[in-house]
Amino acid sequence: MKKGVVVFLFALFLAGSGLVPAASGGDDRNSEKIKDCKVKGIPLQGKVRFVRNFGDIKIRVVDTFSDLKVKVRENFTNSCGEWQIVDHFPDFTVEIVDTLPDIEVKFVEYFPGVEE
Repeated sequence: MKKGVVVFLFALFLAGSGLVPAASGGDDRNSEKIKDCKVKGIPLQGKVRFVRNFGDIKIRVVDTFSDLKVKVRENFTNSCGEWQIVDHFPDFTVEIVDTLPDIEVKFVEYFPGVEE
């Protein structure tokens, strides 16, 4: 009985001290991965080049529950989620992966960006 009480009090201490993240009721996936339309300090807009290895950002393309909605444009990529695909002088590079992505992306025609 004493051992159970000690374990319970220790768990309460950890939860209150901030050493263990508290469970939240909402889905905070986007807020954890994308802050101010940036991942790893890289703005998620502008000129992008797709590479096979060593991309600045690793993405997985999904149809539902994406972290970022991307619209591919020919020019004027001045909003979050608007990408222009280029071969030379990219703002950042992207590697498409199946496992362990930095973010999950859905390509759309309208309303690019992060859902809040």
